[in-house]
Amino acid sequence: MALRNNIGRHVRTVWASVHLRCFHSTAFARRIEEKDKSQSMIFQKRPTLGRDWQSDRNPQQVKASGEIASFGKQRLWEDALAVYAAVVDPDLLVHEAAHMAMVRSLQLTHADDIFGRVPVKSLRMYTFHIQLMGRLRHAGRVDELVSILKTSGLQLDASAYTSIIMAHGLCRNHTSAMQALAELKAAGLKPDLPVYGAALTSCGRHGDLEAGEALIKEMDDAGIKPDVGHITCCINACVQRKEYEQARKVWGEFARRGLKRNVIAYTCLIKCIDGWDAMAKVEAVQNEMKGDGVRPDAFFYNALLDVAVQSQNLEHFDRFLAAMTDAGLQRTSETDLRIRQAQLARVQSQQVKTSLPAGWAEAVDPASGNKYYWMQTDPAGTTTWA
Repeated sequence: MALRNNIGRHVRTVWASVHLRCFHSTAFARRIEEKDKSQSMIFQKRPTLGRDWQSDRNPQQVKASGEIASFGKQRLWEDALAVYAAVVDPDLLVHEAAHMAMVRSLQLTHADDIFGRVPVKSLRMYTFHIQLMGRLRHAGRVDELVSILKTSGLQLDASAYTSIIMAHGLCRNHTSAMQALAELKAAGLKPDLPVYGAALTSCGRHGDLEAGEALIKEMDDAGIKPDVGHITCCINACVQRKEYEQARKVWGEFARRGLKRNVIAYTCLIKCIDGWDAMAKVEAVQNEMKGDGVRPDAFFYNALLDVAVQSQNLEHFDRFLAAMTDAGLQRTSETDLRIRQAQLARVQSQQVKTSLPAGWAEAVDPASGNKYYWMQTDPAGTTTWA
């Protein structure tokens, strides 16, 4: 029973890990628990396994699958692989545990090898393999696996469709993600919180605010209450188009629905900012965030650094970087990228200054954000806009 529970909980873990950090998976966990209680599709495909199916297994297989699952949860994929390799004639659950351990650690080669060894695969193995391909952005492999799954004779459930929608979304194949959602409905299944979350994530990544808002309305009509993650996905759709004012309109949904905004939502809002008044907008968001008692994390500061670089506000860049350090937050690869971009911007700015003819000066108009130049001996007669 412990192994089955571990496997069930792992579906929640993997799905949540690829969701842009925008969505809570408590509803998904409830669905997995309900499936375990009501003889899920997985166990219907194992007619020889009854209520005490674990007792029919070889004790060594039970022990091995438990050890492999434990190592997998700890991301100790090499240890999990060693236990798996030592098992003589592993049964399906040993294969599944080893496969999930490789998926957890994004070990594509080993996951492919284990997946290929199982002649008759469960829906669960297909689901996890599709998730892996989505996380690794292998769009072609996602399409291939989905096609094979549809002809496998297995009956897709809401969890499988959630993984398919999410994988397509991660690969920026928004059309296929929305098609999978339509197929779920055509199959007589009702979308739930995780399904809508996966679909909205795709809308956010694709910048499809119209479809995102339509899905929110669909949830309302169905009596399903969107949570902060669902609304944040609509904010993320505004990020792709740098539509700060539109994002602000969506932002009002949090208060209207009584939802507490979190650091993920604030990070998405910051990413919508650009233009000459970028720092004024940033300051307003920071003040609002402070009022909400939300503490910034490294992802939030990375977003601030990006806005500062793109708007050529390098003094603010230095302040944001110092604040990130003072907060004790560890730099990420994105932080390092923003630092390199700021360094390049400084070099380019210096090159422009040194290339001006003698006696000329430059400045930035605070109202428009545009640069202008003038000869210091005759500013009124020589002012030139860039």
